[in-house]
Amino acid sequence: MSLSTDPMPADGDSGASRKMLRLFIGVVVFIALYTGLWFLAARQAENYVTRLLAVAGADGLSGQCAGLKVSGYPFRIGLFCDNVKLDDVSIGASFTSGALRSAAQIYNPGHSVIELDAPAEFRMTPDLAVTANWDRLRASLRAGLSSISRFSSESDNLAVNLSLLTIGETGRLTAAHGEFHARQNGTALDVAASLDKPVLTIGGQPLTASAVSVDMTLADKAGLMNYDMALPDGIDQDAGTLNRVAVDLGNGMTGDLSGPFTVDGDGLVSGEFTLAMTNLEGWRQALAALLPDDRDTIDNVMNAIKALSGQKDRASVKLTARKGTVFLTLIPLFVIPPL
Repeated sequence: MSLSTDPMPADGDSGASRKMLRLFIGVVVFIALYTGLWFLAARQAENYVTRLLAVAGADGLSGQCAGLKVSGYPFRIGLFCDNVKLDDVSIGASFTSGALRSAAQIYNPGHSVIELDAPAEFRMTPDLAVTANWDRLRASLRAGLSSISRFSSESDNLAVNLSLLTIGETGRLTAAHGEFHARQNGTALDVAASLDKPVLTIGGQPLTASAVSVDMTLADKAGLMNYDMALPDGIDQDAGTLNRVAVDLGNGMTGDLSGPFTVDGDGLVSGEFTLAMTNLEGWRQALAALLPDDRDTIDNVMNAIKALSGQKDRASVKLTARKGTVFLTLIPLFVIPPL
């Protein structure tokens, strides 16, 4: 009988194997638990959104997310809809669009990315109808437990048609690229928007620009980004500041407007503004072509601005708005319709 020459397993090797086995089992258990929790959360999110949209709230807002499903496993969770419909019976408004896709990382659920497919339509009784198309619309938001702190969106090849049915007025706006941003700033709301190569068409006459941008702060409006959209009580007028409204029509035609403003309960605007313009004659011709019925008013406004600028083709003047009427010094220029 011969003795075996195979070495006996060392205690260290046996301990390492047991540790590897326990680690493997732990990983399998974790994956199983994680998978179960993910699908449970997905099912609860799907049921919650379905119930939320199906029942009109106290404010009359309800909606529909057709073909709703939740996906994104393992590292994301997102909602997908074949099309979207929202109704607000309190103001007689409705919105419809194509497919919606949203996604958030599991480790950062407060940051979501959203894509919305065209076309979209917005209607408000009695006569407002807006339709929109785009090649790509992508948005992102950062949300907490009670509100959205930031929202941004961008779109390419945007085309918007507006109709006022009862009076037969129509308009069309196109842009190569558009952006919109909003954020809470204490109790105020900061809003900014921009359009690249926009074309505004009214009555068949187009007005083309190189770029248009708006940057404003709305006082006491941060609550609009709360989930309940609650605003402070006791405020009988809206207020804010136009940080800058900039228009570049090309060919040296630029315009900048800034200043504080208020809007009273009747929708009438008051405020103190600074207006800077270049190539005044170019502006005169562009506006007169766009609004031929208002040519006399346009001529009066441009003549007054040019006179205050010393007959130069560049001007910086102060405008005052009082309950919708805009004045240049003591000269009434035009009326802003109620908002």
